[in-house]
Amino acid sequence: MKKDLNYVAAVEKAIAEKYGKEAVQDFRSTWEAEREESYLVQLRNRRTKLQTLKDRKKFFLVGDV
Repeated sequence: MKKDLNYVAAVEKAIAEKYGKEAVQDFRSTWEAEREESYLVQLRNRRTKLQTLKDRKKFFLVGDV
């Protein structure tokens, strides 16, 4: 399937006019190493928290049987 680049440009322009430049801007252009590290730490903390809750739930279910 061949993309019509003029159509793509027209759609991006319409979106930018309606919602602002940030809506069509590539998110990687403003992403920084510090933000990446912060994001990864948040993911690790969330995964640990969810795993702890999951383990706790298993523990109580086994104890109630």
